[in-house]
Parts: sequence; C-alpha cells; structure tokens
Amino acid sequence: MLVRKYQAKVYGIVYRMCGAGEDVADLGQEVFVRALTALRKFQYQGEASFRTWLYRIAVNVCINELRRRKRRRKVEGASLDEMVETDTGAVERLVPDTSTMPHSLAERKETRDIVHILLQTMSPQHRAVLTLVDIQGMPYEEAAHVIACNLGTLKSRLSRARRAFGVRYREYLAHCPAEALEAAG
Repeated sequence: MLVRKYQAKVYGIVYRMCGAGEDVADLGQEVFVRALTALRKFQYQGEASFRTWLYRIAVNVCINELRRRKRRRKVEGASLDEMVETDTGAVERLVPDTSTMPHSLAERKETRDIVHILLQTMSPQHRAVLTLVDIQGMPYEEAAHVIACNLGTLKSRLSRARRAFGVRYREYLAHCPAEALEAAG
C-alpha cells in the first residue's frame, strides 16, 4: 500500500536525478527495499513525516548512483545510455516516437525532455533541490529536511540552482533549432 501511494513521486525523483532507462525502475525498487529494511528505525524518529524520510532515502540512493556512474565512467568510458552531444545540444540516443500524440502533448513532452536534459548537467545538490521543490512541489521546510540542511541553506541552494538552470536553458535555446524554440515558447 505504501509503495503504491509513493511510487510515482519516488520514481519521479529518481528519473529527474539519474535519468531515463532501466536504472529508474531498479533504483526505485532499491529505495523501497531500503525503506522497508529501515522502517523500524523510522518509527522511533518521530520528527519527520514518512514522505520526507522516504524522499531522503530516494535522494541518497540517487546521489550514490551518480557517484557510482562517475567512477564507472572513468574506468569503462562512455555508456551507450548516455546523452549524445551534438551541435544543437545533448540528445538521447533513442528518441521515443511521439508522432501519434496530439500536438500539445508533444510540446509538453519536449519541454519535459529539455528540463530533464538540463537537470542532468547540474550538480546532484542542485538537481535534488530543483526536483524536490520545483518539480515535485514540496514545501521548502520539508525539502530542507529531505536533503538534511537548514531552511536558509535550502533557499540559497535553490536560488543558485535556479540561476544555473536559467543560464543553461538560455544557452540551450540560443543553440537549438527553430522548431524547439517554437515548442519552448
């Protein structure tokens, strides 16, 4: 029951922080396995809501995965699942077919993809605050608890993350084709 209730949000955090692919499902499951094994400890904490505690586990799993990928990339080289850099920006190696979707759904998907691509270029700390506050809509106080920092630190981190995201977004728009500019509106 808890898995069903929180699955979409946890998978959303994992997707935004770690990217698309098979890893999202595996990492999402890892979050719930870790939560279930540590559930007894949570019951004695009392200060945090279950959701906050679960999201903190999700953020930690994602940060660990990003560190593992970074180490592996140094040893193995580039992954076939990574984004490909082109003259117009980073793109996925496999582009899903959206030709049967209505125009407005396609535009929203393109915007989500651009946001996802740009989030992948940011530090894990910036990615976490943007994902929790701006994408998941979590209140500042709860997000600060999830990432284990005080409210002032969260606000300054969020401000820097938004500014960095804005710079990346403007750079992306300056270098993308006219069709993407129309969709990003």
